[in-house]
Amino acid sequence: IDDVIRRHCTPARGIRQVVSINGGLDSRAYRLNLPEVSWFDVDLFDVLELQKRLLEKAPEALRAYSIPRVQSVTPVGMDVLADAPHYLRTALEKQGVDFTRPVLYVFEACLYNFEADRRCRAKLALLFGARVPPCGLREDEI
Repeated sequence: IDDVIRRHCTPARGIRQVVSINGGLDSRAYRLNLPEVSWFDVDLFDVLELQKRLLEKAPEALRAYSIPRVQSVTPVGMDVLADAPHYLRTALEKQGVDFTRPVLYVFEACLYNFEADRRCRAKLALLFGARVPPCGLREDEI
């Protein structure tokens, strides 16, 4: 996943915004050297708070990994499974995502959460630009 993100966030591709959906304690914004990228972590409020506390209390040997290596890291607290189909775009706009510019979405850790809820997966897929709903559902079933 790191290589995919690096490949897409090059000057030639022009992607300067990454939205990580339910990344948990993912540390990519603190590991990947992408100084021109704005990083948005979308997750539960409690998870974002835990990540913040862990980074603040990093031992000296790991202190370098508690400093973002991107332009900015913005936490966006929400229950993705319940709220994202209705509020994600609005929440991201409020936090500074510019949807007139390219956005790279990282779903690495969260897709298994949607396995049990086909309707939610279909709504999210449509929200992120799918032309037809996945999961064998018709639009009127979503």
